[in-house]
Amino acid sequence: MNAVRISDDRLAAEVAAGSTAVMGIGGVEPDSLAKRLALLQTYRSAGVPFMAVIHPAAYVSPTAVLGEGAIVLAGAVVQPGASIGHGGIVNTLSVVEHDSEIGEGSHVAPGAIVLGGCRIGDCCMVGAGAIVLPGSEVPPKSLIAAGTRYPS
Repeated sequence: MNAVRISDDRLAAEVAAGSTAVMGIGGVEPDSLAKRLALLQTYRSAGVPFMAVIHPAAYVSPTAVLGEGAIVLAGAVVQPGASIGHGGIVNTLSVVEHDSEIGEGSHVAPGAIVLGGCRIGDCCMVGAGAIVLPGSEVPPKSLIAAGTRYPS
């Protein structure tokens, strides 16, 4: 397999036909997450598919759904019925519990816990060590500070 690193804003049309992409850009604020998602959508609309990436030391339930370009990092857990939207990040040692939805482009930071039945909007940042209580609805482009409980 040949890998090509795209390190500038070349148009999606320059990517070789038949290629599959992996999103290698992160983000920690809603605006940067929105830019990251817009880039992913530009390439997707040009016909470039993105693969979901799961670290071998992560656990993703067979009934969980990962959108294109989603990334689940080492030690993370995605439980049954959970879904991670296109371009979502489930970072190191974070947990997305059963039946929760992580919106497109959102980032669940290291050690954060999203409890059961939550709805996290698009381009949200759930900070490191934050806890989102069961059944919570988080509006798009929200920032939940590290180490906090939502709602407080």
